[in-house]
Amino acid sequence: MDFSWTEEQEIWRRTVRDFAQKKIKPRVREIDTNKKIPDEIIKDMARLGLLAPTVSKEYGGQRLTGQWLALLQRNSDEQISASRFL
Repeated sequence: MDFSWTEEQEIWRRTVRDFAQKKIKPRVREIDTNKKIPDEIIKDMARLGLLAPTVSKEYGGQRLTGQWLALLQRNSDEQISASRFL
């Protein structure tokens, strides 16, 4: 059984990781303090398709499978969690 990522999944992984590093990680303290994600970050997430990952495409979501959700969560959480200790 091959558990490696497909090329499409690898691109998605890099996109999520890069977004988290560039847009979220520098503002983690602000987000934690205010308990609110800034609107510009939400808009950027929407443009990248990072919102509503389990909602059906017909309703504007991504309808990602469990494997894709794991990829999304792992690569965003890695960056965000690491920055909480800065």
